[in-house]
Amino acid sequence: MKFAFATVIYPQALNFLPDFSKSLRNQTDKNFHIIIVNDGCDEKDIIIEGLNYDIIPCGKSIVENKEILINAALDQEFEWLIFGDSDDFFDPNRIEIVKKYSKKYDLISNEIIPVEGNTTYNPQFQKVLGTFSEIATVFIRDKNLFGFSNTACRVDLLINKHIPSEIIAVDWYLFAKAIQSGAKACFTAETNTYYRQWEENIIGMNKKTIKQVKTGIKAKYFHYKNMLNYDPWYGGELPWLKNLYYQSDSKNFYSYYKILEQQQSEFLFWWENIKNYQL
Repeated sequence: MKFAFATVIYPQALNFLPDFSKSLRNQTDKNFHIIIVNDGCDEKDIIIEGLNYDIIPCGKSIVENKEILINAALDQEFEWLIFGDSDDFFDPNRIEIVKKYSKKYDLISNEIIPVEGNTTYNPQFQKVLGTFSEIATVFIRDKNLFGFSNTACRVDLLINKHIPSEIIAVDWYLFAKAIQSGAKACFTAETNTYYRQWEENIIGMNKKTIKQVKTGIKAKYFHYKNMLNYDPWYGGELPWLKNLYYQSDSKNFYSYYKILEQQQSEFLFWWENIKNYQL
């Protein structure tokens, strides 16, 4: 099978490019190609020494950039896409582990280790999932572990998958639809993505600033609204979430935010902290 590593590089992430490219050069399995969407950088600043890569122009949005990556993989007849954010870095065995599980699974998520400055935090997902777990639709209905920095997917699962322009959590939507359609998915802690926490990353792990909570509410609302077309479960959850979304500048929102801020539990997965707390 042919594997491609897919990423988007943008100006704010260029400072992190040395760590990103070093982690790809150090892969134990070097039989892969890199597809890069250049979102606003001077092309001479995008250098990944020692590896084969293509640089292609960006679209007008995050949604378009992901569609461009998928179409580029199809054009070059790649069978698997391994996604990775250009501000993150990866264990040397990431490609190797993806290939190992690709023999049985269609969608593979690996462990996340948050990194902030010089601080590296504990692994996230294995606290709940252990070192390995198969993932079913029911698990990712209200939270996500399949991000564009820790997921690999069969390319054919992404063909002709329309992504509504209002979707914010593009990764959650794409991969949830794939599982809903019958894709066999798994999580493994045998390899890690070192997930960068920095001020431009408003989708951080377990962060509760007002801006991030508002983003979480918006992302979850539009995800639920569109996933209702495929799973009736979302219909029971939409009313409270819609109400919260449309009150994001009201007194009720700040009451909700205060409740959320006081929660002691540690939310491990993306969007998990947006829950139906009674005001």
